[in-house]
Amino acid sequence: LKPREYFVTVDHFSIWRRHLSYAKEDGGQLRTLMTQKFSTNMVFMSLLLGAELNVLFNSSHITTQMREAMREAKYSSVEFWIGLGIITSVVLTF
Repeated sequence: LKPREYFVTVDHFSIWRRHLSYAKEDGGQLRTLMTQKFSTNMVFMSLLLGAELNVLFNSSHITTQMREAMREAKYSSVEFWIGLGIITSVVLTF
C-alpha cells in the first residue's frame, strides 16, 4: 500500500453499483437488492444514533462532567472536546 491510501480510500460504492447493474439481467432483482442494502444501512444507522444519544444523555458521572464542561464552555477541558465530538457524530449520523 502507498502511504496516501491510509488517508484517501477508494469509493467502492460506484464500482459495486456498476458491477451490479451489469450482473443482474432484470431491474427487479437490482431494485430488490438495493432496497435490502438501504434497509440494512438504515437499521445500522438508527442503532448507531441510539447508542450515541444514550452516551450523550447518560446520567453517569463522566457524562455529567462532559455536559457541564460544554454548558460552561470550558474549551481547555478534554470533556468539552469529547462532547463536541459526540454531538458532531450525532449530527452526521442523523
